[in-house]
Amino acid sequence: MAGIRARATVRLDDRLNRDGMSVPPLAEGNRSLAYRFASLDPESPKPVRLRAVIEGVEPGDSGASDIVNLLFWADLATVYATQGATFDVWYAEAVGEGRILDTTPVPSKEARHAYDLTDRERQLLMSGISEWGGPSRCSDALAKAMGFKSVENLFEEGQRLREHLKFGEPMSTADWARALGATETCFTSSLGSTFDWEITTGFRDDETIELIRGLQIKLVEVGKAMRGGGLF
Repeated sequence: MAGIRARATVRLDDRLNRDGMSVPPLAEGNRSLAYRFASLDPESPKPVRLRAVIEGVEPGDSGASDIVNLLFWADLATVYATQGATFDVWYAEAVGEGRILDTTPVPSKEARHAYDLTDRERQLLMSGISEWGGPSRCSDALAKAMGFKSVENLFEEGQRLREHLKFGEPMSTADWARALGATETCFTSSLGSTFDWEITTGFRDDETIELIRGLQIKLVEVGKAMRGGGLF
């Protein structure tokens, strides 16, 4: 999945949508907003909504649009998020508008991959990462074996990985390996959650084993890269 980076002018009209929910601000790291483009397919006039993560914001003058750096991860973004294209900012309804100023392809070295995981599989990976901040006992050496620089880095990067998983975003092969390795180790190692696993995660042991096996099958290319070494 290639993805694309775009600079865009963005203006939010409302701070509350029709459901009374506060509209998330234009802020670095925000993934909650969607960007709706007019369809380019004459046989399917339904607008196309794309997700992106905000990588940076340059606030405009009072009442003016902000300059927002967006990272779109869907392949369709290369077709719709083009220079000059206009869009609605979407949060259950249109809450703003914007225009693409320019775009930059994501370098191949930053290529990300999406896998067709179930909500339960994603939740398991999120739980497996989170557990290292709970009952599990991690050392720097173990953190490095799972692909992190240190225990502190595990906590920092773990938050980022959980965000990617929560929103169903593609990740790099290294990030998929970190998520899977952290979950496998936390469940199976005596330094992990051990007997607290079912209590703190809500996943029964038999269900966890079945889900991990399914993940290993779906992420088979990630497993090959892990065994090949040099991934981190």
